[in-house]
Amino acid sequence: MNPIAPCHVSRREGPVLCLSLSAAWQRTHVIPGFTPGRVNRARQTIHCQGGKTCNSARVLRSLGREVVLVGFNGGATGEQLAAYLRALRITCALIEIPEPTRICTTVLDPEAGTSTELVEEAPWPAEVSVRALMDEIRRLAPTASAALLAGALPPGAPVSFYTDVTRLLHEHGVPVFIDTNGEAYRRVRREQPLFMKLNRSEQRATGPESIDDFARETADAGVPWLLVTDGRHPARLYGPEGVTEFTPAQVNEVNPIGCGDATTAGIIDAWLDGHPMPRAIQFGMACGAANAQTLTAGDIDKTQIRI
Repeated sequence: MNPIAPCHVSRREGPVLCLSLSAAWQRTHVIPGFTPGRVNRARQTIHCQGGKTCNSARVLRSLGREVVLVGFNGGATGEQLAAYLRALRITCALIEIPEPTRICTTVLDPEAGTSTELVEEAPWPAEVSVRALMDEIRRLAPTASAALLAGALPPGAPVSFYTDVTRLLHEHGVPVFIDTNGEAYRRVRREQPLFMKLNRSEQRATGPESIDDFARETADAGVPWLLVTDGRHPARLYGPEGVTEFTPAQVNEVNPIGCGDATTAGIIDAWLDGHPMPRAIQFGMACGAANAQTLTAGDIDKTQIRI
């Protein structure tokens, strides 16, 4: 196993740097009895931030953590998103691009207990914007307490992009938390981020299919902590002391969107507060359960979280 770099265990003050390559303006329709191929009228419509890192940033802010959101943003939808995030007291250091920020739509059917997602792909901008983003990360890294890189890379993005960013952050001693899958996952784990997370279906698709073999490959790359979630089934944390299972709380689910992102945010917050990683996972999963009970992704009440 590769040695673990000292930056992986350091805790320090400062905002959490949240990298959002796939920000979205999220629209959620509540449509009882939703039927594909027919006219469906929404009983309720909610607009909020979207994209994994934006959702996590909102939860971190709800937990009282300072955050700085970096990434790409553009067009009228980007203006809406930036204004919305500022109202939530999230600091934005977003690179403006010509391409409009995407819109993602979720249809919730409370009668069937289903959610249907209509997801636009995020644009990948010109090289000048990519360089500007890297410069912004370089500027912010020295004062960051931790960094979150989450989501699949947009079409057109270099598969090594998370790898390049992680290497830059490690140069400044920033602990890195990553939630991604596929080739981006396989490449970035070589940089030994502190923590990696993905769900069971993503893990199978990334390979190998065996969860234990997958965890062994990740540990051999030098990653201290790996969390594999599996919906309502137990999540598995792989770390220096072996494997620990965590059973998600059974709650009355209102909206599943953003639950994994809330979990990630809670883990980062608890770890920065000095808790050992298994305890941070417990807190993160409680945040995920709290998120499931709200219509708006990332809209959690800190006082209601119980572990």
